[in-house]
Amino acid sequence: MNEDISGSQGVATIRFSAGREIKQLTGLRGIAALDVVIGHYNIHASPLLRLVSFGNVAVDLFFCLSSFTLCLVYGAGLRQALNLRHYGVARLARIYPLYLLVFAVNAMLAFEWGWSNVHLYSKAGALLDGLRQVLLINAWPVLGSGVFWDVTQWSVSVEVFCYIAAFPPFFYLTHRVARAGASMRAGVALVLCFLNLLAFKKAFTPVICTFGYPAAPDIAYWVALIRGLTMFGAGWLAYISWLRQDDWAKGAAGIADAVALAVLSIVVGFGFRLLDGPLMVLLFPSFLLALMNGRSNVSRLLSTRPVLFLGRISYALYLVHLPVHAALWAYWPTVMNNETMRIPVALVTSLLVATVSLYALEVPARRALRSWLADGRGAVQASLAPISGGDGVAAEALERVSV
Repeated sequence: MNEDISGSQGVATIRFSAGREIKQLTGLRGIAALDVVIGHYNIHASPLLRLVSFGNVAVDLFFCLSSFTLCLVYGAGLRQALNLRHYGVARLARIYPLYLLVFAVNAMLAFEWGWSNVHLYSKAGALLDGLRQVLLINAWPVLGSGVFWDVTQWSVSVEVFCYIAAFPPFFYLTHRVARAGASMRAGVALVLCFLNLLAFKKAFTPVICTFGYPAAPDIAYWVALIRGLTMFGAGWLAYISWLRQDDWAKGAAGIADAVALAVLSIVVGFGFRLLDGPLMVLLFPSFLLALMNGRSNVSRLLSTRPVLFLGRISYALYLVHLPVHAALWAYWPTVMNNETMRIPVALVTSLLVATVSLYALEVPARRALRSWLADGRGAVQASLAPISGGDGVAAEALERVSV
């Protein structure tokens, strides 16, 4: 849905119906995924297409958006308890089947064609790094090496860490943090975004994702988690402000199109090399709040069918686009050496593979999840408790929002 979601009782009125999604947020996820794809396909070498670059921080938007939507789905501040069993199974079913399939295919192709410097491994080293990737811990400092044979998968590892270490505490702290003022929440969110930006600018280096490169400074191996945790925190604080309908939430919603224009201005400025693209992370929490005004032009644009469909295949598109690109180079070099054909063929093939992945794997997995959890819905619904005593809370649909 893309109707307005707001309230006047000091707490947001949650008006979405069972099984519905907030379409503009789904569409935003699709735009961010597409930006990652065109960046990895080197389309930014084109002066025109460089104007749509997020400056390598689209993944940070994913983290912020994930936190915000998880809070919506699980009713942070509206429920007294988080059913950890349901939560864990839902998260696993959402990300792991496709992740594991893509990992297996990519590993097979990598060792067949020598991608990602896998030929430099010892047998024991390859087995250990492969196991850590299967367990989704390779982006975790100390436990992992930071290496991924499909480099996009580092962010999935970070996301899993945030699922485990960040969201459950955030859920239980929501009541307490909701008592703080809007300016305090907005200020802390801005500080978190600034820390994210600082870590990215000072210490981020993508080469640690590929085996065989010289060791980076120790801090570089922590940047991935810093990026994930700071943006998860910022998204959570934005959610609380939306729930309370405080001045930050109302202000952002009231100027939704202006906030979107500010983000777009940074994108364009980065394309013309006038602005630093990663600066836009400072606006991400406010941008999410702005999009909760479903009547804005930007929300309507992000809710259109093509953008919405892109959002629905975004996870698959994000995971498969690099293996698809590499496989095309390996098996269809004549086309990939044609500069005119290379990008359209790779992009269309990635979109097709992502679409098949959605309907052949992701949707069946979610249906199986809903069936498995069906008996527990009544008990979960009974645990709903508003963040305050106002009449402006209608949380009966939260559990059925798409996971």
